[in-house]
Amino acid sequence: MSKNKIEKPNRLKKLLDVISKYILSSDITFKQDDFTIAEKLISNAKKEIEIFKKGSEYKKLNKILRKSKQSSVFINAYGIHHRDFDEMSYSIGGHPTATILPVLLAFNIGYKKDYLLQALKLEIILGKLFNPELYNTKYHPTTIIGILGSTAISARILNLSYKQTINALGITFSFFSGVKGNFGSDAKSLQVASATENGLLAALFSQAEFGSNIDLLEQTSTLELFVSKKITNNDIKNLKKLLDKHLSLEKEFLFKKYDVCGSFHNIMDLALQDREKCFKDTSNIKEIILHIHPERLKDKNILYPRNATQKKFSPRYLYAYTFLGNNIEQITVSDFIANDVVQFIKKIKIFPDTKIGKWDYKTIHKKTLKLVQKD
Repeated sequence: MSKNKIEKPNRLKKLLDVISKYILSSDITFKQDDFTIAEKLISNAKKEIEIFKKGSEYKKLNKILRKSKQSSVFINAYGIHHRDFDEMSYSIGGHPTATILPVLLAFNIGYKKDYLLQALKLEIILGKLFNPELYNTKYHPTTIIGILGSTAISARILNLSYKQTINALGITFSFFSGVKGNFGSDAKSLQVASATENGLLAALFSQAEFGSNIDLLEQTSTLELFVSKKITNNDIKNLKKLLDKHLSLEKEFLFKKYDVCGSFHNIMDLALQDREKCFKDTSNIKEIILHIHPERLKDKNILYPRNATQKKFSPRYLYAYTFLGNNIEQITVSDFIANDVVQFIKKIKIFPDTKIGKWDYKTIHKKTLKLVQKD
């Protein structure tokens, strides 16, 4: 090597080294509380799959995709996420069960809660490492982090070697995808399903001796391109440290009450509270100002939704629908939008407020009421 040429440490390789050693380890232990949460995640996910398989989307996907482990992974991942009713991880800003459990189900080991917990822990800690920068990009954290989790757990199930596992994780970089611009459409669930399936494919490709180029991925800063953050050696040390420790899941998940975007659950709670306190005659309400942290609004602020899927990502619609006393269990059952809701939406303005917490909401009813609700 030339004296003038200094070899830079390969941070990406170090990162993938930590992930590979963690996922291939059989020494990871969990507490009973963790297994209880895992059981709840599995139960909720299976319920969503059952509902999904009764609908037309399942029939269409089943017709398009050939029967295989990969196709079952895709279909079950879509099914878990299709109503946006699956749990949300605060650390990820996304939905990890949909990117892990379908792989276990494909290999008939859905009962292995320790496998689920190991992959969950990895995804959650990657969320802590990559966020808030990743969450503030145009990419979907569920898919960017989820494909790494899917690849990692697939590598363990397939008994890949350490070298094969690092290579499989390198292959995933060719499959990174998923954009927030498709929130409020079927494509959101499709991209989650694609990430989950591609994680398994990356592991299968590595097992079949297809290679990746970790060194070039490092040189071109491919990871930083997606997460919008420079990964430092300290980040990698912290990743290893966190993976070596027990991770409490007690406050990690939002288990949903409504089949809408997790960012807007509190808005519906607040609308119910406001209705109870000040609902008399809506004609007397001149204007309602919703104070929302800007992070909750990125790519999730559809003014007038045109269909059931878009309703999930319209804070004005969700507040108006709930405040007017409509059935909150029927929010996204159909594309129909009542005229009284449309008219009430016109009274609602959104104020992006950086002074309130990221999960706090405030409403100001002009000449009526001022309320604050915290998560």
